[in-house]
Amino acid sequence: MVDERTRAGEGEVASHSGRSHHRTGRTRRRRLVATLRRFLSPPQTHVRPGRRPPELIYGLDDKVPRTALIPLAGQHAMLALTYLIYPLVALSEAHLDPGRIQAVLTACTLCIGITTILQCLPWRFGSGYLGIHVPSPGSIPLAIQSLSLGGPGLMAANTLVLGVLQLLISRIVRPLRVLLPPEVCGVAVTMLGVSLAAPALRRALGMTGGHVSTEGGALLVSGLTLGLIVAVTVFAPRRLKLFAVLAGASVGWATAFLAGIDTTDYAAILGPVELLDLPELSLPEARIVPALLPLMGLMVMMSVVDVLSTTVSLEKMNDADWRRADMGAASRAVTTVGIGNVLNGLVTGFQASLSSAAVGL
Repeated sequence: MVDERTRAGEGEVASHSGRSHHRTGRTRRRRLVATLRRFLSPPQTHVRPGRRPPELIYGLDDKVPRTALIPLAGQHAMLALTYLIYPLVALSEAHLDPGRIQAVLTACTLCIGITTILQCLPWRFGSGYLGIHVPSPGSIPLAIQSLSLGGPGLMAANTLVLGVLQLLISRIVRPLRVLLPPEVCGVAVTMLGVSLAAPALRRALGMTGGHVSTEGGALLVSGLTLGLIVAVTVFAPRRLKLFAVLAGASVGWATAFLAGIDTTDYAAILGPVELLDLPELSLPEARIVPALLPLMGLMVMMSVVDVLSTTVSLEKMNDADWRRADMGAASRAVTTVGIGNVLNGLVTGFQASLSSAAVGL
């Protein structure tokens, strides 16, 4: 009898101990989850009440229906993929083989997709706005220099270092408000658009590849594309205006394909590249060329101004009573850009940044 009571008591103690350990484990998991939520959640000061502009169809907190979400997402993806022409320019200057070109393009596409998702999330490392990441046009000089001195490995190493520098400078974006007022950011956005005017006009007129005369086919395609975009934007119903770029680009590409119009030499570059293939990722080289450090520093400052300008434009679009820039959101936007370039460097991609052209979509 005594032994039975002893065994029963020991069983109760063991059961109580098991329940206690189970409760302790659940408490620890809850604390860990709560800690992660506090760490990943954005500061409470980032939520700023604002009046929604009347011309805005879908706001930040609106649920977009699938009938509009899929075409809009395709429109943004189509615009982002057109920026792959900049890595193509840099890689073709280095005379890399098609397999290597495809590896860099695949890695870059993968990274800009991941960082766009991170940028859109309202967390500690994202601005919460629809900021589309694209290969940076301004990075072509650094990429060409890196490729000529050390190939894709050195380009990846420089991209990795540049991403780390962006992560560091994102911590001091808030004190830079005095040096980067809205007027400076507005001028930066304007000049970014102006810088695209000359190459866009050359391509619209077919004056590429050494041609000094206008190509009628290129002028037809560009005029039809631009005219349709303007017509949809001005005359179409309100909700259809969202798809102006998609409509214009689709008709323009279809016209160029059916008419056999191709005034560029990029078809020869893209010809040997597979349409669909698995990524072949590679690590960067562990070396830095000191002569490129000043150019890297200039690229970091240019990227900060570019990201801040794009973030300000997104804020003004979503707040009719906008008065000044939210430097917290700008800091998180720069952080995400830095994360994206670190990823690009680790997988031998191409330097990326926010697209100011996507703001208009």
